[in-house]
Amino acid sequence: MPVGPDDGLDHDSIAVVPKLLLTIRLGTLEPGGIQRICGTLNAPVPLPTCSRAASAKVDGPPPRRPPASDLGESPRPARPSPIPVSPFGYHPAMHDLCPHGSPPGFSTGDQHVFFTSSEDLSFLPERSIKFFMTSPPYWNLKDYGTEAEIGKEDYDTYLDRMNLVWQECYRLAVDDSVMIINVANRRHRKRFYPIGLDIAARMKGWQLWDIVMWYIPNGLPQPNHYMERLFDNKYEFLFVFTKDGSTNYEFHKPRVPQKYITADPRQNKRNPRGRCLGNIIRVPAYRPPNVKKLGYHVAAYPEELVALMLHSYTSEGDLILDPFLGSGTTLKVARGMERRGIGIELNSSFRSLIEQRINEPFELPDWRDLDIIHSTTTEPGTTKPRKIHLLRQTDTEQGSLEGLKC
Repeated sequence: MPVGPDDGLDHDSIAVVPKLLLTIRLGTLEPGGIQRICGTLNAPVPLPTCSRAASAKVDGPPPRRPPASDLGESPRPARPSPIPVSPFGYHPAMHDLCPHGSPPGFSTGDQHVFFTSSEDLSFLPERSIKFFMTSPPYWNLKDYGTEAEIGKEDYDTYLDRMNLVWQECYRLAVDDSVMIINVANRRHRKRFYPIGLDIAARMKGWQLWDIVMWYIPNGLPQPNHYMERLFDNKYEFLFVFTKDGSTNYEFHKPRVPQKYITADPRQNKRNPRGRCLGNIIRVPAYRPPNVKKLGYHVAAYPEELVALMLHSYTSEGDLILDPFLGSGTTLKVARGMERRGIGIELNSSFRSLIEQRINEPFELPDWRDLDIIHSTTTEPGTTKPRKIHLLRQTDTEQGSLEGLKC
């Protein structure tokens, strides 16, 4: 673009500008170079300011620079396309580039996976996680495919190693954070192990606040030795912990329609928002052949459990963490409910399974399917057929039950 007297530049400045721009262009500018080029100019060099659009309007499009080969120059390397960076500063392709010393992993959208032990999460910043939910490894029951996995050691060592994980979660937790642990009791060599209560007894910082019972209608029968000596086991626990016993955590109470609303004539007992879901949740477990058919982890827990807890204790955009990710169920639900998620998994051979699982279609469950009064299905998650709902009809004139309809 021509520069003239009307641009506010004196003759000396106009003479200096092309030389300065050429020097910067060729990359030969040394320390103090600007002062030497500008000579005796007392004021900073005033460069002409104009937008590309304005330049094109006055003189047409700028001339295209000849190819490097025509100028005798070596071709410039292609500039890499910009790649989004996560809130923690690591590259989404963490398995290729970990500038902050993060362990290998990968990202898909707002879901980030690290393949490392959850006993050391020092690569994550303190006080950054809103919510934790996980199903830890069973003790002395399942093989998860790695030598360093938790669960193969004696019981006390198992609890000690788990406690390292909970302490790492405590360090990462914000002040009003909630942590939910799905765990079951265990019998081994004719001895009963209340694993959840033993975990709670060794906790430091986290305070046990509530226990939700997961009723499993398709729970497996007892082993042969106990088959005729015990009731069949049909439940697991969701232990709810709060950081330092805080009661200021976020909570959205899940509700379902009042099923027998017409049976009670008292208007004050009818809540337009519905009845609160109880603390006994009915969700069928993933069982063979469904686990193999769906390609899930050997101990995958139902996504309905995760969805209910995320709905209750978090909001869209919150950051959550699962220290025992397994097949990726927690992050699948987090993606579907627009939460940001971090998953820790020791076995990197689960990568393709986790990535596929996270990106599966997700639909928020109907809380009536989890309600022990409403639900009748015995199929888990997306494999369940169209459910049958029993509708109670009341004859208001006679006060009698007319019948059941599907």
